[in-house]
Amino acid sequence: MIRKLLLFIAVIFLNSHRLFSQVNYDQKFLDSMFTEYVNLKEVLRNKEYSKPLGVSTENSKCGLFLINFVKQNLELFTPQQQQFLKTLSGRPSVSKSIISPSGEFRIHYDTTTAEKPKYISSASIEDNLSIIAVSIDSAFNFEVNYLGYPSPPSDNGAGGDNLYDIYIINLGGGLYGYTESEGDLGGGKYTSFMVIDNDYAGYYSSGINGAKVTLAHELHHSIQMGNYVLRFDDTFFYEITSTSMEEFVYDDVNDYYAYMSSYFSSPQKAFAENDGYNLAIWNIYLKENFGFNLLKRQWELMPAHRAINAINTSITETGSSFKHELNNFGVWTHYTKHRAIPGKYFEEASSYSLIRPLFTKNFTSPDEVITIFSNPTANNFVHVTNQINNDTLFVLITNGDVLAAVNNISHIDSFAYYLYDYPESGTNKIDSNYYSKFTTKNPFLWSLSEISDTVINVVEPQLKTDYAYPMPFSYRAHLAGKINIPISTDNANNVSLYIFSTAMELVYSNDDEALDTQNKNIIPWKVRDNQNRKLASGIYIYVIKSGDDLQKGKLVILHD
Repeated sequence: MIRKLLLFIAVIFLNSHRLFSQVNYDQKFLDSMFTEYVNLKEVLRNKEYSKPLGVSTENSKCGLFLINFVKQNLELFTPQQQQFLKTLSGRPSVSKSIISPSGEFRIHYDTTTAEKPKYISSASIEDNLSIIAVSIDSAFNFEVNYLGYPSPPSDNGAGGDNLYDIYIINLGGGLYGYTESEGDLGGGKYTSFMVIDNDYAGYYSSGINGAKVTLAHELHHSIQMGNYVLRFDDTFFYEITSTSMEEFVYDDVNDYYAYMSSYFSSPQKAFAENDGYNLAIWNIYLKENFGFNLLKRQWELMPAHRAINAINTSITETGSSFKHELNNFGVWTHYTKHRAIPGKYFEEASSYSLIRPLFTKNFTSPDEVITIFSNPTANNFVHVTNQINNDTLFVLITNGDVLAAVNNISHIDSFAYYLYDYPESGTNKIDSNYYSKFTTKNPFLWSLSEISDTVINVVEPQLKTDYAYPMPFSYRAHLAGKINIPISTDNANNVSLYIFSTAMELVYSNDDEALDTQNKNIIPWKVRDNQNRKLASGIYIYVIKSGDDLQKGKLVILHD
């Protein structure tokens, strides 16, 4: 029964966005969720197993979605199902507890043979508990005291007092642990408690190492749902953060290695289609390039923003762009295993998998064209070989369409990549052997890197865009809060921008409007009037003045 549970959870996370994005969950899905929740809780309650089972190394680490989706959506189930689910929900029943040295945590446990803490089999129960207490205090000190995240909120006496409660039980080799929501604080926030395994025998990270990374992982889940928001549509983002916290808190354990292969084998998936465990390295990349504050900023944006928008907005605030950082992240993922360069890219890159390209194409002189259909927010790798010259080229083409990733993740865009061994008109020179050209419908949404050995040629195909985007602009849907307005001049650093209503009322003017720091072809206009107020829904006319040049166009704004 536990093996079936693991398989089902794997299916859920492999198809996470498709399930999470449904407005109305069908009965077949709800019946499956009911069955698997009952299986898990009944097994834990009745202890219908004799020994721990081997855990799958993909997509079965944490019960965040399964446990909390059922608990927070009871009204979706049949009356009979609801009645039975209520009998299973809630805290484990154990008899003893200790308080951690920091005074922040109460750790509950039992002393029976099957349930007692035995992370180090040769140590006493008391010594095992002492190690757990010190480990959770270390995670708290790093995540709360050092990084500045707020503490998990008080549970108002549940579990015996106001301390945060951790329950040690035999999970049977299934999940590493879970954080279960409890008291509703409003605004999508909840108090919670944590459940962890009693020994981690048979896990990828066994014994005390399994306990350490689980405590760091689940503690951040308690911070997320207690202080920001619990939103099932963005579960992948919760797991990216919590899995990366394992590495930040306990760098020497490296449990996240067990989940990375699914990303390295399919980087062409839309970003949110990943389960999140396999993308801890994304947060490692952001931390190395921007510091921990960027990661925390994303959580500050989460209550009002979908996860992809929160990531995009936080990066935009630094002066960079999501498409550029996703492309550069792709370059980092290229230099792994035997390609790893000491002192550059990921510190532990030699232990990572090799990225798998979509396909390998043999170049035949004088030119080749490669046409691909791409998911939004995806990295597309193509491996080009040349048997005559005996050389290799890796082409990384990044689709940075954040809007589609939020509103229509199944949206597909096509592009064509042309490779020549001569300088064709309109091409970019890669090296002495190759020249390239990239074409697609909306080039400003894309970024491109061509990798030949250790030489990287970065191409930004967005430098000329002819129309404002996103259009129509919606305050509700476009949380970055700006319209990118194209300009025709190539030489200006600042221009004059005027926005008129159709009645020719001037609603916004600035004689020193700054251009985008990375793309001098656009003005990133915050959609506000001169009093910083949102505009009413309607059609607006923009006028751009640069020297003696005038440029006009229309904008559609929805104040919904």
